[in-house]
Amino acid sequence: MSSKLGSNIPILEKDLAPHRKDVGSLIGLVNWTPTAQLTLATNGDKGFAPGTKTWRASGVANPVAQELSLIKIGRALSQDQNLMTEPANFVLLTLQQALCLGFHLGQQYCKAAGVLELQKLNASRQLTMAQKEEFQSKMNTASAVTLFTTAAYLVWRLGAYQEEKISVVSVEFQGIPQVDLQTPVSATKCFLFYLAAYLNPEGVGLVKNDLAMVKMALRYAEATLEEIKTRQGSLKYVEFFTTVSYQLAETDFVVSGFDALRHTVATSVEFKRVSFDDIVGNRGAKHATRRLASRLVCYDLKRKRNPFLDLGGLQTIWMGFGPPGTGKSMLIGATATEIASLCERVGLPFLFWPMPDNVISTFQGGSGERMLDWMKRFLDDDKIVYGSIDDGENNLEDRTRQNVSAGVREVIGVFLRGTEGASAILHGNTVIQIFTNLPEQLDPAVLSRVQARAPIDGAVTANDFADQDHLWWRKLGEISPKFVNMRDIPGYEYLSDQKLLRQAGQANGGITELRDERLREVYKRVRGQYEINEQAFFANLFVGVRQVYPGFSSRDVRNIQQAVQARVIDFDLPEDWFDHPEQFFPQAYERKVEMLKSLMAENMKGLSFADIRHEETLKYLDAMSTIANSDRNRKIASVIEATEIQRAALARMKEEGT
Repeated sequence: MSSKLGSNIPILEKDLAPHRKDVGSLIGLVNWTPTAQLTLATNGDKGFAPGTKTWRASGVANPVAQELSLIKIGRALSQDQNLMTEPANFVLLTLQQALCLGFHLGQQYCKAAGVLELQKLNASRQLTMAQKEEFQSKMNTASAVTLFTTAAYLVWRLGAYQEEKISVVSVEFQGIPQVDLQTPVSATKCFLFYLAAYLNPEGVGLVKNDLAMVKMALRYAEATLEEIKTRQGSLKYVEFFTTVSYQLAETDFVVSGFDALRHTVATSVEFKRVSFDDIVGNRGAKHATRRLASRLVCYDLKRKRNPFLDLGGLQTIWMGFGPPGTGKSMLIGATATEIASLCERVGLPFLFWPMPDNVISTFQGGSGERMLDWMKRFLDDDKIVYGSIDDGENNLEDRTRQNVSAGVREVIGVFLRGTEGASAILHGNTVIQIFTNLPEQLDPAVLSRVQARAPIDGAVTANDFADQDHLWWRKLGEISPKFVNMRDIPGYEYLSDQKLLRQAGQANGGITELRDERLREVYKRVRGQYEINEQAFFANLFVGVRQVYPGFSSRDVRNIQQAVQARVIDFDLPEDWFDHPEQFFPQAYERKVEMLKSLMAENMKGLSFADIRHEETLKYLDAMSTIANSDRNRKIASVIEATEIQRAALARMKEEGT
C-alpha cells in the first residue's frame, strides 16, 4: 500500500537492513537478569487469590541472567518444532520489523542530539559532570524512542491482524514488571525478555495457542506505549524526536514524536447486533439516530468532507437521557448496527469506538492521556467513527461537585478541547453519543457541547408494554402456537406503534407548553408582544431565558439552530442509492451536494420555518430546564418520601400502642 510521505522523513529498507542481523539474534535468544518472576499466587500471598498469575520480586540477592528464545516459543505454540503456524510467524516477522524500526529511530535521535560525540568522550573518560548528566539523559530518551517506536509498529500491525478472530481471544495480561531505559540495547533486551516470559508456554502458561500469542503481544505493546507516554514528562532533550515525523515508505505507518499514533490501526470493538425493531418506545431517539446513520455514510473519502456539512444540521454530539432500563444500551447497539450495515452497503470502513471503562487512571495525568488516546480516533478522516459514552455521568461529572477526582477533570478538559477547540477539525465522518441516567450531573460545559438531546423513556403507553410482552413471548408461540393463549388487545396490531417515523415532527406530538414555571412566564410575556414569525420574538425570548438560567449562552442558540437545520434535512435518502451505490456515493462531491439540495428543497415545500424554529426552541428549552431541575426535584421527592414514611411509621405505632 503506497502512501504520500508529505513532510514526513521517509524510512527506507536500506535504513533498516543494517539492524536485521542483530535483531534476528535477539529474537533467537535474549538474555536478561530479571527483577521479577511471573508466578502463581499461593495462600500466603496477601491481596491475591490462590492460583492468580502475578509478577513478584525475585527476592534473590544476586540474580542470574536468564535466556529465552522467541523462535522456540513460537514453535512450541505452533505445536511444531520445525514449522510455525501463520499467526505465530506473523508475530515474529512483525516483531523483527518493529525492532529494526526502533533501533533506526533511536539511532536517528542519537545523531540529532549529539549522543555520538558524547559517547566518544565517555569512552576516553573526558566527560565533565554536566556532560555525564546530559549523556545519561539523552541515552534515556534514546531508549524511550527505541521502545516507543517498536511498540507503536507492533500495535499498528497486530491491531489489524485477523480482527474478528483475535477480538474474541481472552488473555490474562498482568502489566509490565520492568522497563529499562539505560541504553537502547538494554531497553530492547528487557522488553523482549518479559514479552517472551508472557508468551512462554513452559512458564505459568498465560498463552495457550498462536492466536493468544498475537493478542498477548498486542496487549504487551499497548502497555509499553502507555508506560513510555507516562514517563514522557521526565525525559529530557525530547525535542530532537518530537519536532520531526517519520513514515515507513509504502505504508501509512507514521511516528510523530510521542504521539498516541493517530495513524495506527484501531480495531473496531465487537458489539451485539440490535435492530431498531427490538426497541420499544423511544421513537424520537430511534428516528434521530437512524437519520444520523444515513447522513454519516454520505461522507466523501476523497474530499474528506460530508456534503451534509454544507447543508447544515449534521449533529455530531448527541445525548440520550432517561431512567435506568429504558433502552439506552440497546440504542447504542442498534446505532452501531445501523451505521455498520449502511457502511457495508456503500463500501465505507467503519469503527465502533466506545469510551473504555478504565479511562480514569490512578496516576496523575494518566486519565488525560487515556482520554486523549480515545479522542484522537475522532480525528481520523479515512473511516466512519461512531463513539459511544455509556453512563456518561461517571466520567463527565460536573467539576463543581464535591469530591470530583482529578482524573475526571482531565477527561473533561480533553473532551472539551477535542469537540470545539482549535484542534477539533470537523470532517463530518464521526459522531459521539452520550447516554446517561443522570444528565443533571454532567458538567455544564459538556452539556453545552451537546447539539441534540433526546429523552429515553422506553415503554410508556399500554400499547408499548403490550409490544414489549409480544417481543418476549412470540418466540414461545413460534415453538408451540397454542402455548401462549393470551387475548390480544382489541383493534391493535402488535408492533404497529413501534414503526419508524418518517419525520421528527411526528415524535411525542410536539411541545405545547414549557414545564418550567419561570420559563413559562417568560414565554407568555414575550409571546404576548410578538408573533413567532418575528425575529424580535426569539431575540427577546432568549434574553428572558438567560435571566432565568444565566448559563444559557450563544452555544445553546447555535444548538437550537442546528436542531432547526436537522429538521430541514429530515428526509429519507432514496433506497435505490443504497441498492445501487454508484448512483450517488462515487459521484463528484459537488454533484452529491446538488443531488442532496434537490431533496432538501422538496422537503422544505411542506415546512414552515417559523413553526419549526418555534417548536425546536421550546423542545430545547424544555429539555434544558428539565435537566437543570432534575437534581432539585429528586431531592424534593426524597424529602416527600421520607416524610410519608415517617407519617406511616407514626400511624402504625399509634395503632400498635407503642
